[in-house]
Amino acid sequence: MVEPVPGTALRPADLARYGEERLPRFMVPRYIHVMERLPRTPTGKIEKHQIRAALSQASLWERTSDRKRSS
Repeated sequence: MVEPVPGTALRPADLARYGEERLPRFMVPRYIHVMERLPRTPTGKIEKHQIRAALSQASLWERTSDRKRSS
C-alpha cells in the first residue's frame, strides 16, 4: 500500500522502477496498490486491519508482468 503526497499522481510502475534502481531485487514489492489516504486512528497510527480488509477487495498492480491482478 502506498499513499502519495497530496496533489500528486503516483503510478505503480514508476514506483517499482524507482525501487528496482535503488533496492536489491528481493526488496522490491511484487504487488503495489495506491490508496488516496491510508486509514489512521485518531492518534495517527495506520490501521493495518483495515488495509488487510481493503486488499482482499483491491485490484493490485503486479510488478513481474506490469498488469493488474484482481484479488
